[in-house]
Amino acid sequence: MIRNYFKNSLYSIIIIIFITLILFIISEITGRAYSLFVKKNLCAKYLNIEKYESMFHSEVGYLPLPGNKIGCFGENYTINENKFREYPNFDQNKSNTLIVGDSFGFGDEVSDNETISYYLNKNYKIKTLNAAVYGYGLDQALLRAKLLSDKVKFKNILLIIAPGGYLRTNITERNGIAKPYFINDGLNLKLIKPKKKKF
Repeated sequence: MIRNYFKNSLYSIIIIIFITLILFIISEITGRAYSLFVKKNLCAKYLNIEKYESMFHSEVGYLPLPGNKIGCFGENYTINENKFREYPNFDQNKSNTLIVGDSFGFGDEVSDNETISYYLNKNYKIKTLNAAVYGYGLDQALLRAKLLSDKVKFKNILLIIAPGGYLRTNITERNGIAKPYFINDGLNLKLIKPKKKKF
């Protein structure tokens, strides 16, 4: 009697787990179909990480790989050889305002002609170098500003970061990618540079 009870309970648990998995798969397929056909989200078809392709950098952790990329909603991303986000009528030699920050400054999920850089140029004739990078913390944004301003003198430096950007500060890695961080040695802040990891 007891043996049959446990046997029946085991079958019930297996059936519940199986039904749960089937429901999960159905909901995933339904959600992706809705995103693809109704919302026109290309990432519903496949995981689009092309726009986030990056390379290791010993000071800031990573930088975007140059190239033309397409995002989830068909938006286009142009990253030039110097790892700046381009926009229509972009002229690096005439740009004297630097933008640093995270995906908000970078212009995630908008095309080159919809970025903050584009509208600053179009509406106010402010030509910018958009050096903001997706996923950056406040520390990485400031380190990138320092690196670039050591090479070129800018008239202005704009920090454009989402409210959550400070939460990414002072963690040792993000999404499995090592990043720089600071420690307090009792007297000063000490920068710990990232170690190269396989992307």
